[in-house]
Amino acid sequence: MNNHWMRRQRRLGYVFIGPSMIGVLLFFLIPAAYSLGLVFTDYKFMNPKVGFVGLDNVTRMLHDKLFYLSLKNTVLFLVAVPVSIALGFVVAVILHRPAA
Repeated sequence: MNNHWMRRQRRLGYVFIGPSMIGVLLFFLIPAAYSLGLVFTDYKFMNPKVGFVGLDNVTRMLHDKLFYLSLKNTVLFLVAVPVSIALGFVVAVILHRPAA
């Protein structure tokens, strides 16, 4: 009886987690793997010929000043957004206090 209940609970767990795992697979893992594969090719849109170039794209990227500017802007954005949210939260808490 207990073993049957555990199997049923496990199956139910898979049913509940299944849609989330399908979403992660479709919207994160497959595009991430595809993008990683594109790093090593000379893919051009609407061109059926795709050749393997190895790490040439990575070396070209590391020598590009625009890459470092984009990286700096991304880091600033990743820092500024949580800080502004936290600051807005602090202001909201201060304004919500009842008047003394």
